[in-house]
Amino acid sequence: MPWNDVIVIGTTFVPQKEPNFNPEASEEEINHIVNVTRKHVEFPFDKSFVRSTYAGLRAMPTLLRPGSAGKRRAHSQPVFTEFGNLVTAAGGSWNLYRKVAEAAMTEAVESGLMYKRPCPTEFLSIYRQSRFNPDQIERDLINGKDVLPEVLDYAKYCKEEEYAITVEDFLYRRLRIARLSPQI
Repeated sequence: MPWNDVIVIGTTFVPQKEPNFNPEASEEEINHIVNVTRKHVEFPFDKSFVRSTYAGLRAMPTLLRPGSAGKRRAHSQPVFTEFGNLVTAAGGSWNLYRKVAEAAMTEAVESGLMYKRPCPTEFLSIYRQSRFNPDQIERDLINGKDVLPEVLDYAKYCKEEEYAITVEDFLYRRLRIARLSPQI
C-alpha cells in the first residue's frame, strides 16, 4: 500500500505463547515478507529496501462463554463478560469496529446487563477531531518543513485528549511518522 512516498507491506500471523506489550517483527517475519514481495515486484527487492518495521498483537482466544454448557466458541473478535458486569472487547480493527460494537451489545443483552434494543453503530461516524491534520503534519515533516510547534501542540493534545502515553505511542500511532524511518 503506497503511503508518504514509501510502500507499506505486510502482514504475517505468527501465534504467540505469551503477550508482549512491545511486540517487534522477527527476522523470520521480515525475511518472509521480503521473499513474498520479491515475487510480485519488477525490480530486485531485498532487505535493504526495508526502512522500518512494526508489529502488533491481535487477540484471538477461544473462550468459554458463561451458560454455554461447556461448549467452546472461537471468536476472531472476542467479546465476553467479566466480573459479572463488564463487557470486554479484546482486539479489534477499524474495518470491524461496527461488528465488534454489535457483538458487545449482544453480549450485554445476553448477560442481562441491558435491555435488547437496536445497535446504532450503523448510523454513527468515527469521530475525528478537526483542530489538527496529522496527514498534513506528516507530509510537512517528510518535506523538511519546520513544523515543530504543530508537532508539540498535537503531542500535547494527544496526551490530554487521546490518552497517548509515551513518545513512541505518539510517533507510531498518532502521527505515524516513526514508521517511515527507524532513526526518528
